[in-house]
Amino acid sequence: METQFYAGRTRFIGLCHFNMDQVSRILEGCNVKPHFIQLDVNAYSMRHSERYSLVKLGINVIATYSLGNPDLQIDHKARLRNNASVRNIARQHGVNAASVLIKFLLYHNIITLLKGVSMTDVGHICTDLPRFTLTDENIYSLNR
Repeated sequence: METQFYAGRTRFIGLCHFNMDQVSRILEGCNVKPHFIQLDVNAYSMRHSERYSLVKLGINVIATYSLGNPDLQIDHKARLRNNASVRNIARQHGVNAASVLIKFLLYHNIITLLKGVSMTDVGHICTDLPRFTLTDENIYSLNR
């Protein structure tokens, strides 16, 4: 990828689902530091310490499965869109639950991919995002 970067065939270099040990090894041997890393980040798994470390290294985080990984069940917790707090906040603002979850990640300055999201949900998200702002109470509830 560095060769492609130097040749002007790509503008950015990214990593996908690397842990911090792997990132450290990449940084030891690279000439061009990765610009982005994709991590499974969502309201259930904010990965604070990894995100903090990556920001200190100047690497941007892109959230994959921002609505929750459909392949993983998280103990007793409901899927994110069915979480009572998420649904209450969506109802309060008159928006889709998926929009609340994306807005929450954007509030935390996390770039999000809409991986595994239906076109219907993408339409709702694009329509809803500019129409509402999460309150401090909403953020507190989602952080919990």
